[in-house]
Amino acid sequence: MSSLFSLSVVIPIGLLIGSLVEEVKVLKEMHNAGTLTIPPPNEKVKEWPVVGNKIYGVWQAASTNMEQTVIEYKEQLTDMGKTVVKGILGSVSAIVQNIAHLLIAGILLVFGESESPYANCSERSQVPVAMNLPMSLLRPWAVW
Repeated sequence: MSSLFSLSVVIPIGLLIGSLVEEVKVLKEMHNAGTLTIPPPNEKVKEWPVVGNKIYGVWQAASTNMEQTVIEYKEQLTDMGKTVVKGILGSVSAIVQNIAHLLIAGILLVFGESESPYANCSERSQVPVAMNLPMSLLRPWAVW
């Protein structure tokens, strides 16, 4: 079970984070070398509904003078960066919580009390019997 989990969740996330870190390093190196450029936008960007002209203008300004554009939109870029970082941290936090939950569940399954009335219940309909409750008490709310 844990190997399936690591194959399906942990490994792809690790590869994604590694790839993201490498791309950021490349962008930083290009910026330090002065070779970081933004290509000019395609004319079709203007045809995008509602936001096309504004995106085209900002993109064109960034492609001609990136430093001035960054200074002009500093607050928006900072807010957007904070939102992206919060989203990434929230995702990482959720993944860590899921791993912790799986570990706790595994520990409880291995070292849990085997005398529990639920230990041998393989179907939902056996739960009231294991609890020594009459079925008539639970029938109005039963979903099984």
